[in-house]
Amino acid sequence: MPKPDPFEEIYRLAGDGAFDAALGKLLDEAGARLVPPFDEDVNHAWYVVGDLYFKKGDFTAAARAFDRSVADRPDDHQALVALANCYSEIGSPSLTEKYLRLALKYKNDVSLVFNLGNALFDQGKYREAIELYKIIPVDSGDIFKFSQANIRRAEEKIGPAEPDSSR
Repeated sequence: MPKPDPFEEIYRLAGDGAFDAALGKLLDEAGARLVPPFDEDVNHAWYVVGDLYFKKGDFTAAARAFDRSVADRPDDHQALVALANCYSEIGSPSLTEKYLRLALKYKNDVSLVFNLGNALFDQGKYREAIELYKIIPVDSGDIFKFSQANIRRAEEKIGPAEPDSSR
């Protein structure tokens, strides 16, 4: 008989909104270490911890957990995106940019490009943001539509183009 998946109960608790109960089963009393058997799959367990904290709205704790997930598996693009999302919620667009760029090394995805453009926009890097928005394909649905709107917003922030003085 196969060994039951220890995460099944965690997923059930999370689905019921019992985030603290789920965290209590994953972490020691101090909330600093994974408890057995979850310490056998460190990357996944810390990702789940991060997801639970994120759902609770504790973005700083979520970022710490996702960081530990990435430390165990640096190529985990989902954990990198989750880390970027935490920093976006915290209001740190430079860290959002950092982790989206890392995630894009492992998975090229139009939504990551769009969100990277948004992180650049939020830092006032309007020209860089426009360049990213411009590569969003037309067939990307709402993301294309939003990217076009953001191009217009970024161009408004930049202001009128300065005349070329080399002529």
